[in-house]
Amino acid sequence: MRREKGPNHRSNNESPIELLPVELKLEILLLADFPTIFRLCKAAPSFSAVLRFHSRLVQSTVVRQQGHTKESLELLDRFRPCPSGMGILSITIFASIHSWLGEKDEFCCFAPPKEIENTQRKLSRNAGVIGCLEDALFLVKLEDFMDMLYSKARLFGHRTPQHRVLDLPTRWEDYTTSNASVSRYLENLRTEMQTPGDETEDDSETRAMIRKALLQFMIITTHFHDKSFAEETMSELGGDDEIGTLIRREDLSRRAWLSATRKKRRGCAYSTPPTVYDLSYVQRLSISEIATILSVATPVIHSLYSPPPSESQSSFDSKAEFWDLRVIRRFHLNRCTPSVYVAPHAEYATEMDEFAETEEADSFLYSYIWTVGAGAWRPEYRKKLADFEREVERFPELRMPAVCEARFKKKKIVASVPATKSISPTLGPVKHMKYHTVDILALKAERSFFS
Repeated sequence: MRREKGPNHRSNNESPIELLPVELKLEILLLADFPTIFRLCKAAPSFSAVLRFHSRLVQSTVVRQQGHTKESLELLDRFRPCPSGMGILSITIFASIHSWLGEKDEFCCFAPPKEIENTQRKLSRNAGVIGCLEDALFLVKLEDFMDMLYSKARLFGHRTPQHRVLDLPTRWEDYTTSNASVSRYLENLRTEMQTPGDETEDDSETRAMIRKALLQFMIITTHFHDKSFAEETMSELGGDDEIGTLIRREDLSRRAWLSATRKKRRGCAYSTPPTVYDLSYVQRLSISEIATILSVATPVIHSLYSPPPSESQSSFDSKAEFWDLRVIRRFHLNRCTPSVYVAPHAEYATEMDEFAETEEADSFLYSYIWTVGAGAWRPEYRKKLADFEREVERFPELRMPAVCEARFKKKKIVASVPATKSISPTLGPVKHMKYHTVDILALKAERSFFS
């Protein structure tokens, strides 16, 4: 019978580092980062035994010392090759969302879809655990991207309610005027709204709040599903040719997203396919957390992710639920707006038009704009946020689970389970996919407020 080798086991031809006592090996692991740990364990197998015997201690200690947060690990979990991870279409949508044209029209992105898919198959399956070198390296990539977003968000971060974020121009806006005048206008706006001081001067509490909001923003963008595939293929489940049909349908939807991204890359007019959004993750967040996400992330979308204009289309894909995080904004309005402040049902141009014309509703609306539309870098932001949440808590109808039962619903969609096998050159990455139905959380009404 083969026995498991303990941390004290020694073999011939060991390198000097492997002759170190177990206690010292453990100390080395506790002081290293995760990429170094896994590379060391590969080079010196005796360290692997120490890691196995002390895995919980190493995980908790290194996560804390390296500054990896709960949100970082939750974001990594969304990419794992398991039923709770993203399927092929959600990955493609995520990659499309986090892509943009740079200052010199160069195409920039977090990563191409194929690269993310290839990485996904190498990740471990255990949620909340950095289980292999690929996990560690991808976590670093995610956090590096978040740090880049932090710098971009700072450009328009010091706002007031007068600087409505929905009114911020995109970098591509208004080609009817000269490029020079647009540049001057944007530069003046950036100077007016840019957070004072250097990024390194941000206090630790503010920095932690913004980093958390940006990681949550990235998690939010992993919960989009292609509407055509998610809803229209429900009838195909259980059929004689179920897998083949789903593979073809998913591949068709994937090609539509890739085509839209290619047009975006070339600076052409494009239209992304319709999406359906799962609010299950957002439901777990507090009112203050969602407000901060909207405050921090919306300027990033406007100033970084905005696509180019064309004669036939406005300067962004107006159908996309991602634009201005509209789907999250609707959820937040339903989550924190008392029915007494909502105007009678009618057709309105924006969500803001749906507030009743009363003094109390106006006061509530001003508080809402402050928390969602004003800059989270402002020193008074956290106090305003706390005041707003206390105001919402006065209304019993807005407490969970009552508000969820009244204004939201569960619905079933079809989703793919991430693949763990190699890609077929003929059918592409969907060949080895499995499919299942999942319950997602959606609004009961298409309008902003349920009534």
